[in-house]
Amino acid sequence: MLQAQAVRHMGAFRRPGMVALRRIGFDDIEASTYTASLGFKGGQSELSIQSQLQGVSLNLPAPFGKRADESTSFKYESVIQSLSNVSPYKALRDQLQISWGSGLSASYLRDLTGTEPRVIHGRVQVGQAMAPSTSNPSESGVTAVVNLPSFSIDEWLQVISPPKSSPASHSTQNSALSSATSSYLPSRMSLKANEVTLQGRQLHNVSVNGSREGALWRSNLDAREFSGYLEYRQSNSQNAGRIYARLARLSLPPSADQTVESFLEDSPVSIPALDIVVDELELRGKKLGRVEIEAVNAEPAQAKTTTGREWRLNKLNITTPEASFKASGKWATAREGSQQANTEMNFRLDISNAGELLNRLGTKDALRGGAGKLEGDVQWQGSPMTFHYPSMSGRFNLNIGRGQFLQAEPGVAKLLGVLSLQALPRRLLLDFRDVFSAGFAFDTIRGDVLIQQGIATTRNLQMKGVNAVVQMDGSSDIARETQNLRVLILPEVDAGTASLLAGIALNPAIGLSTFLAQLILKQPLSRVNTQEFLVDGTWSDPRVTKVVNSAVTP
Repeated sequence: MLQAQAVRHMGAFRRPGMVALRRIGFDDIEASTYTASLGFKGGQSELSIQSQLQGVSLNLPAPFGKRADESTSFKYESVIQSLSNVSPYKALRDQLQISWGSGLSASYLRDLTGTEPRVIHGRVQVGQAMAPSTSNPSESGVTAVVNLPSFSIDEWLQVISPPKSSPASHSTQNSALSSATSSYLPSRMSLKANEVTLQGRQLHNVSVNGSREGALWRSNLDAREFSGYLEYRQSNSQNAGRIYARLARLSLPPSADQTVESFLEDSPVSIPALDIVVDELELRGKKLGRVEIEAVNAEPAQAKTTTGREWRLNKLNITTPEASFKASGKWATAREGSQQANTEMNFRLDISNAGELLNRLGTKDALRGGAGKLEGDVQWQGSPMTFHYPSMSGRFNLNIGRGQFLQAEPGVAKLLGVLSLQALPRRLLLDFRDVFSAGFAFDTIRGDVLIQQGIATTRNLQMKGVNAVVQMDGSSDIARETQNLRVLILPEVDAGTASLLAGIALNPAIGLSTFLAQLILKQPLSRVNTQEFLVDGTWSDPRVTKVVNSAVTP
């Protein structure tokens, strides 16, 4: 056995285990004094290294980072466990032990019969007050147990992931390194931490139990922000990978929008398929109920493009006690020559209680009751998580019955406050006190809306109440939250007027001017009771101007 004291060069000890250590920050271990023992048995070396790592600074995530003036006990030991009984004797297995202070211990049983050592089974423990390391010879793979106050997945991914800017000439080296170190990575993991950082987001009271089988990871998850089961299949040359999840609950902050969009835009591989069900989803503080998502990655031939990627949303279902939302569509990522991704979606919203639905979404006390549907299609530049109103286009139909606008401030209910005509001057409200004083009660609200470049236009939006009918046409700028509407109030509706109103509802091309002209021709006196207004300004501060009766032409 060869003994060495204060050896200051480790170039001869580049075994696979040492390569892995060097990769995570031990390249300057030569700066520290240590004791090493080297021997040989069965044609293989036995190596023992002990050091306090004085003079070594390590830029590693907590709790393993250290300054050069700090001392931390470190031990690396490989011992031959078995030899062949055939002459000449050959080492068959060895035991690799690594310890770092009191917070890290690793043990690997390795097969030495191949060209490179292969891990048969092992155990890695991270954290204080851990149970003693135990190895079950019949259990293959590596088990990792982590128990820390805080744990940053982001920081560790930066450590273990190869640099994105690696030159092409290093591809062979990186491949060899991956082959040498992959068997040391965990196939089973148990993680407990009070706080975990993932993609810049803080997760609390995290408990994860998972396993890896080839490219497939399975895990049971529990934290303050989520709970349930998750599978992740890594991507390869044949497919884009897949995420399968069944979660009892999931809470996403506003930052999740940017996280999802960044992942889909910047990932070097195609976007994975999704099969996700969340019983209780909370997004931006809003409880959205049960959510089901199915999405797949489209092949270039299917996507009808040779550049860019297309993510197809086969199903997006959201269910609450007040409504059910069903949608499908696609997200085409930015193509060559284009700086913007594009989202297309077809949707249908079936509503059992519109007022309670608005309460759930944060618009309190703006509407009471209301049942019906909202259906159409819409597209915009950007991700499904982030609406880009200036580029939005599409159309939808609205048909809601049996509800009442409440006396909420327009600044709170915004556009709903405009549509309910609560901004009518007090003098005009007196003229319609039986209609609007307690909030407009309606039997139906129906109409068609066309959206072009973020401008929503309608020619036939109609609100029919017991005592009056309100007919609107005009436009609203969704991004700027402004409107330019023409409003007609008919306090009395007879059979003839009703037929005209039905005609404009069925044929939006008629418009208010044509409607008024036909109304005057059929019933000249009805023009006296008809009130017309222009509504402009902002949603929060609408301006209402009464139009003086005048001759009307189509």
